[in-house]
Amino acid sequence: GLSLQSYSYLSKIDIKNKNLYLSRIEKLIQKLEELIPVGFSGACWGYDFDWEARYIKIPAYQPSLVATGIISNALFITHLITKNKKACKMLLSSTNFLKKDINRSYDNEKICFSYSPFDYEKVFNASMKGVRLLSQDYFLTGNTNSKKLAKKAIEYVISYQNENGSWEYGLAKKSNWIDSYHSGYVLDCLKSYQKLTKDYCFQDNLDLGFKFFRNSFVTKEGIPKFYNNQIYPVDCTSAAQLITTLVHFGDTQNAFKIAKWMILNMQKEDGSFMFRIFEHYKISTSYMRWSNAWMFQALSMLRSH
Repeated sequence: GLSLQSYSYLSKIDIKNKNLYLSRIEKLIQKLEELIPVGFSGACWGYDFDWEARYIKIPAYQPSLVATGIISNALFITHLITKNKKACKMLLSSTNFLKKDINRSYDNEKICFSYSPFDYEKVFNASMKGVRLLSQDYFLTGNTNSKKLAKKAIEYVISYQNENGSWEYGLAKKSNWIDSYHSGYVLDCLKSYQKLTKDYCFQDNLDLGFKFFRNSFVTKEGIPKFYNNQIYPVDCTSAAQLITTLVHFGDTQNAFKIAKWMILNMQKEDGSFMFRIFEHYKISTSYMRWSNAWMFQALSMLRSH
């Protein structure tokens, strides 16, 4: 999904190699079609390994809203840039997965989407990925039910925004940390909702949230901070999402700063990125999921802007 998004950006800016990128896009869309698990109401995706967190265990290849939200967003961007009809069809199919298979928690009229069909966890960035998907459905089809549902989910997340503009990871015990990439997800999805639905009633929350984000996660040297209260570990996913969110909000100056720091300090000679730098040691392993795909997407997006 992340590579699909990257090739779509490159097809727009590197005209000389456009056909090459379009060919790779077709292959990736075909692969995504093959990876849709059976037994659900629409297109959805999971990881190719058993995924276990504090309160959830999801078997390999079974879907989560996070993986589906990342991929459906890539499909949306691919459709906007290349007009690929298969991408659009799969994106709209994912809306059925969200509406019919993802669980919901309620607070009066406000709702929170679960992390996956197998739990009722209240994780803010996961629910907001559902908001973005519904917003994209509304933009493409005019389905007002999707817009209304998205707004109820935003109201839930907004009700847990801290006074300084931040969000903790979620509501479960030991989920009260604040980090850059999950914060970036929430902000990106909220901004996408406003742009796609033309509903700007959450603008003050968005402004406050981005102010905290920009001031808390980027050092003067361009080092991307993982947590708001400490620099280490310097992490590829975190750095990539910082670049993505900063570009999304028009702050390309800080986005370039981070990109330059990552290239000078974490990119290897073969082009790959190492996983993490800690204060006294490094994990130089290069992962597709956590390092290269994210940085590929971030740098491609930055170039396209």
